[in-house]
Amino acid sequence: MDFSKTYNPNSTDENTYQGLLMDILDADEYTELEHFNSLNIGVQMGSLQEAFVKEQIPQATLTHIKDIGTGILMLQNKKIDAIAITNTIGNAFAQANGGLKMSVARFEESILAEYDGTVVGVQKGATELLEAINDIIDDVVANKLYDQWEIEYTEYAKDIGA
Repeated sequence: MDFSKTYNPNSTDENTYQGLLMDILDADEYTELEHFNSLNIGVQMGSLQEAFVKEQIPQATLTHIKDIGTGILMLQNKKIDAIAITNTIGNAFAQANGGLKMSVARFEESILAEYDGTVVGVQKGATELLEAINDIIDDVVANKLYDQWEIEYTEYAKDIGA
């Protein structure tokens, strides 16, 4: 598989971090990553968050989730104890669904610095397609479209209760 350029680099903003979303009643008890070692944590397969959990909470049980919405349902139904997630997304789900809260425990992001952002995967050797995708990414990055979309659709998600 070949990969495109990064189009959503990990934020260096101190207010944006990778962490764990969990039941609001438990969140204040779990303030350090090692507190999660005995828990069942939901992650999307192949995600940055999966890598963080494997590296930094090695004794936790991993449960692969299809998507964050499914993970939220699993969390609400006590099938998992937490979801590894970016706090901006986690806070939006917590606000929309109630009963959920981001733990103050944060993943140490510098440990996996090679996973900087989001890329598109294409079949190995699909050079023409990869070049077209990279051209689009160049335009998105140059015009700060991703940042604009993130703000716009985060607000939209709140409006529809997602």
